[in-house]
Amino acid sequence: MEAKLCKFAAAIGLAVVFLLAASGCKTTPQAQARQPTGIEQAAPVVCSDFPEAQVHQVVMIFIDVSRSVRRDLRDQLAKILADASRLVRRLPPCTLVFVRYISEQSYQDSERSLSAVIPEEPAPLHCQPFDLHCHREEQQRKARVRCVDEARERLAAAIQSLAPARANKTDVWGAIAAASDLLSAYPQSQRFVVIYSDLIDTVGTRLPSRLPGLERAKIITRIIKNDDPVELAQRLSAFSARLAKWGAAVQSIPFGVDGPAIDDLFVQQPAAANVPLALEQTQLQH
Repeated sequence: MEAKLCKFAAAIGLAVVFLLAASGCKTTPQAQARQPTGIEQAAPVVCSDFPEAQVHQVVMIFIDVSRSVRRDLRDQLAKILADASRLVRRLPPCTLVFVRYISEQSYQDSERSLSAVIPEEPAPLHCQPFDLHCHREEQQRKARVRCVDEARERLAAAIQSLAPARANKTDVWGAIAAASDLLSAYPQSQRFVVIYSDLIDTVGTRLPSRLPGLERAKIITRIIKNDDPVELAQRLSAFSARLAKWGAAVQSIPFGVDGPAIDDLFVQQPAAANVPLALEQTQLQH
């Protein structure tokens, strides 16, 4: 009798071992739920060409394509486009960017402009090890961060591919009026205008006494010709004094200077969400 019981117990033991081996010693569903390794994949994030975003900063880039600048046409233009591309690659999130030309009709020449938004970069999440919902949200956050980099690269590539025709005259003040119109739609944002030009205006567009879009704006000049230092200083002084009457500040950074001189300008500051307002049309006289 005892021998039969021993054989029966041995058989039961072998059966248990067999079942464990067959199951691969898998953990229970409850144990699996406690492990973060099986996180459900989050829904894919699609990077839009012009995503909705808060606008903390507006940056307008004007590129002079007039005859006085483009005597050495291809080489000079390539350097300007490369410099502008490097600039947009370092702009912070929540920045709205416009790129336009300074030509003989800078104010009306809006059909040849580029525009793009560098979207908001979400803050990182600090997930608990077993918070699956939080881990899914973090996956989507990382995808949205990639959208920020993609937006910068798309705009930089578009700038590099520009091939503007040469303009016979230089309408610098028409470009300033266009900047005021556009920037007036974002009164709560930090506003910048970057100008690649020699600032030699040959059109003489007459402007009104008030340009509200320029109030508290910063104008960065990137002088792209090696002129006589005295003449250049006088031109910059007159340019700065006129813009100061409209409430703008001018900073001159020589073309070719890179690094902190540019990076420190575009430090993102908190701002309220902005809904574009109706653009205030500037009345120009020629």
